[in-house]
Amino acid sequence: MKELFELIEKRCGARGFPHAVATVLRVEGSSYRRPGARMLIDAHGRVAGSISGGCLERSVVAEGQRAILDGRPRLLTFDTTDQDDLAFGTSLGCQGKIWIGLEVLPANATWPLEIIAEEVRSRRKPAVLVTQVTNAPALRFETFALFDEGDDSEVSGVFRTRRTRYDKTHDALLEWLAPPLSLLLFGGGPDVGPMLRLAIELGHEVTVIDRRPDIAQRENFPEARRVISAKPHELAALLDSDDRTAAVLMNHHYDTDRDVLASLIPFHLPYIAMLGPKRRTVRILEELGLEGHDVGAVADVLHAPAGLDIGAETPEQIALAILAEVQATLAGRSGGNLRERNAPIHADAFTDLSPTCAIPA
Repeated sequence: MKELFELIEKRCGARGFPHAVATVLRVEGSSYRRPGARMLIDAHGRVAGSISGGCLERSVVAEGQRAILDGRPRLLTFDTTDQDDLAFGTSLGCQGKIWIGLEVLPANATWPLEIIAEEVRSRRKPAVLVTQVTNAPALRFETFALFDEGDDSEVSGVFRTRRTRYDKTHDALLEWLAPPLSLLLFGGGPDVGPMLRLAIELGHEVTVIDRRPDIAQRENFPEARRVISAKPHELAALLDSDDRTAAVLMNHHYDTDRDVLASLIPFHLPYIAMLGPKRRTVRILEELGLEGHDVGAVADVLHAPAGLDIGAETPEQIALAILAEVQATLAGRSGGNLRERNAPIHADAFTDLSPTCAIPA
């Protein structure tokens, strides 16, 4: 979502000029970027975004400039499995086949993705982004969004698995488009700054909450989307949450962390982190249980001590460890070493697709 918003921002800043948009539509085998990756190209060859690790960009940019000149979309195919390329030192190395769609955005035209992305973000509701490919009577790309499953099994599969796929029956790329992660940072100490900055770099929407009105000031956290001064018992009336909301408790104050955790239990968040040693968290949970709170509701989502085990010591390293754990948790991954993974790097497998679809094999 972050990359998409960056492309939209670039387009809006130069709407008076035409652009070409390159979209990875389909992949067979391995590739650096997956379907849904996009690159915005202007008439001078300047780009935003990427569709590979750099090996395809030059060719795609050149085709994008031609598309801007003649106004016609294109469908590009790259075979990175050709071993003959090794002899010339130009092997693309990814060992896959990649299909890229090029569409033209005329000057002053509204990009459909602008409206769709803003609706997903403002409604905080995921959607399936459909890029329909048709070849007759001429090549054409149509983009629209579906906010409910309907009766289509392929669309239902994307909603269920939250994975992008190519629908060979309807010749369409179906992308899972979720709103940005909403990150709640509880605390106003010096370690909040590195967490806030890295989270924003990752595209998260961050809210900083502190019980002290003099600390919870906009000037102290200018990058945050919201800054709230609130006591734990006030949180229920001030915060909204969904399955794309995570919380990190970094108050460094025992009673405050305990009371904040108690207030978060009814929110049913997918991820809650608490700084401090394990025995501290065990004691907090025991106390909350004796007070009648349903601590079992957070047993599987509470990460304390917070973060992946990467030997973090500094505030910046701790922020990295925690935000990496957030990413792994919401992606359903363990956070281990990729070299030990006995499965493809990417969770989605774009293989076994019909050669009779509009995007030929």
